[in-house]
Amino acid sequence: MAYKATALPHTADFETELFSLYPLLQRIQKDCWFKLINQSLIFNAPPGSMLQTLPGPYNHFLLLLEGRTRVYQVDENNREITFYRNYPGDICPQNLSSLFSSQQSAAYIQSETAIHALQISSRAFHQALAESDIFRHYIFSRMAQGLTELTQTVEQTVFKNLDSRLCLLLDRLFQQSQYKPLMITHQQLANEIGTTREVISRSLKALENNGRIKLGRSLISLTTEAKLISL
Repeated sequence: MAYKATALPHTADFETELFSLYPLLQRIQKDCWFKLINQSLIFNAPPGSMLQTLPGPYNHFLLLLEGRTRVYQVDENNREITFYRNYPGDICPQNLSSLFSSQQSAAYIQSETAIHALQISSRAFHQALAESDIFRHYIFSRMAQGLTELTQTVEQTVFKNLDSRLCLLLDRLFQQSQYKPLMITHQQLANEIGTTREVISRSLKALENNGRIKLGRSLISLTTEAKLISL
């Protein structure tokens, strides 16, 4: 996959866009912000790009402006489980972990769409962290938030049965689509919750037999807007 990093456009419009997504950044001291922004580039990558692979970390701090990335793990049987996704305005805990640790990464980061981002060098990131209380507090508070969300994902994986996890996932996807039919394969659903396509197919068929959903070719429709959690 081809990545492209280009010079940063030093315009008021760019900073307005950046601060609208990451408003606390505009509170950083001006001299610190000036040094940070002058060691940054615009980063673009096409869909399907691997931004972090095992074992190597991605040694830049990315602030998404457009697009979506997925953070996931793969087990020894090549089954995937999705930890979370990053959208514009988010800060990726896995990206931060790579910047703070030289140990082998615990997860993959992949772009699901074309992405457009601000790429801050590791050196500039650590320099800003040392010089700005505001930036340091912002980063650590976002790390704590990300840890809480990841803990919730682990709790669902460990303590909820697979049918309940599938219902929770479908609930979220239908809400995001405003209850329009989902264009998604059984394998993609399996990758979300760390199981096999065959298991997902059986669970979906049970939901269809119960009258909760209607299955088509790579298509899932909700029969009502009632939640699926109570399977």
